[in-house]
Amino acid sequence: MIDTIINSYISTENTATHAIEQHLPPINIKCEPKLNDQKHATTLIKEFFSRIEKEFRKLNTKYAKPLGFDYWFIDRDGNLQCFTHEIELFVFLCGSQNYPDKILDTKITANTPKRLPPQCSIILKYIPKDISVEDIKNEISIKYQTTFNIEEMRGSIGRTSRHVRIDLTSQCEYTKMMNSGVIAIGGQLIEAVEFLAPLRILICSRCNAPGHIKKDCKGEHDVCRRCGGNKIQGEHRECTIKCHHCNGNHESTSFECPLITEFRKELINKLKSKAHTLPLKVQLFIPTEFRTQGDKNNRILINNTKNACLQRQSQTTLLNGNLNLHEWPCLPRNANSQTHTTANSSSLNGNNIWNEMIKTQNEFNILKAKFDEQEINMMKRYNEQKIKLGSILSLMSVQMQQQNETIKSACSTLNEFIPIVTTSLEISQQILCKSAYNSSDNFEKLSFETVAQQLQTSKNFLNEKKLLISNKNAQLFDNFEQNKKLLQHGIELYITNDE
Repeated sequence: MIDTIINSYISTENTATHAIEQHLPPINIKCEPKLNDQKHATTLIKEFFSRIEKEFRKLNTKYAKPLGFDYWFIDRDGNLQCFTHEIELFVFLCGSQNYPDKILDTKITANTPKRLPPQCSIILKYIPKDISVEDIKNEISIKYQTTFNIEEMRGSIGRTSRHVRIDLTSQCEYTKMMNSGVIAIGGQLIEAVEFLAPLRILICSRCNAPGHIKKDCKGEHDVCRRCGGNKIQGEHRECTIKCHHCNGNHESTSFECPLITEFRKELINKLKSKAHTLPLKVQLFIPTEFRTQGDKNNRILINNTKNACLQRQSQTTLLNGNLNLHEWPCLPRNANSQTHTTANSSSLNGNNIWNEMIKTQNEFNILKAKFDEQEINMMKRYNEQKIKLGSILSLMSVQMQQQNETIKSACSTLNEFIPIVTTSLEISQQILCKSAYNSSDNFEKLSFETVAQQLQTSKNFLNEKKLLISNKNAQLFDNFEQNKKLLQHGIELYITNDE
């Protein structure tokens, strides 16, 4: 039975295509209230991209394509299921902080994926078990700020060590970690390698056999992957686990099944035999048990033909800035019309053009150096002016404080002195009034009363001035406090801008 199934489906194109395809999972956006109108959903998505475009372009400066999904639809729950082939957009939308809370009176919530694509993942190999995942997170968060997910790889857990997968949202940090090749955790250097996606196996959701999908299945009914029975008959949530392919104690879709294992092996052998047809960007991980012994590159399955290698090398050379690539290419030779002299002349012209480009580049470099020097001088003068301004603000603050203390002291002295004077005047007034009362001379009595009246007027005047001084002092204090706050705010702004 195993050989029959493998021979039936291993040669189909769908099987091979599915094995190397790396489709990104859907982006699920929950909406409240639920969507039921296609036009409203279209308007909602347009507004969504207009909201996130500025931040997306800021993080992905080299992304020149317009923003949009490859396709989307409203599911039966009234939510949006969105698909994209662009890794930059997918990674951006994996961050829940990049979503607006509300769009067009519709509250949206992102159900983000748990992992990023393989192109954003790195494996830390053979980490000792005494270093916990929490310790790894703490160490990595110090050096890398865009960590999305860190988790142990279940198939790599051994007695003393295991592998850990790290997903990074920043391509710069991903490249930095890959270029270093190692990372220090707990005082130990841990090897960091590229995460390679494994082959994907096409498994039928009806009969649980590998190599085809439900619409191509010849089975008569849906089979339970746990017990192998008809799904329509009875409950299959807690049924006995027994593989209907090999009668083993595992589910029929498990990699423990000999049928799945043998199918996987044959699929890898088929892809190896047709490696020249693989796309250049595809790199597939080959499990240890399926590797060819004696082959140095037996862990990766790639298109290793001469033309593919040359194209990859050409792309790498271009990225590294190889100067020979700037030489103008020669036209193909024609034995009847083109001579050796013509070929040399074309090469010489190319070299002359390249020399002119180098000369121009040198002139640009000189101009740039002058510009950098002027920029440094301007920054120096700017910093000097900022220091002077800071000193002036500090002196003004001290001067205002001293003036306030002086005025406060003067007002306090006056407030203490005026009551003494008014008391003296009051005593004098009482003495004069008593003298006038005891005097028998009318003229003298009138004189005493006149002086007593003048003393009363002076006393009233001093009391009014005392009240006025108190009110003015309170107003001055309020004005000083306001000016002090404004000056303090200015100094804080100055310090903030300086930092």
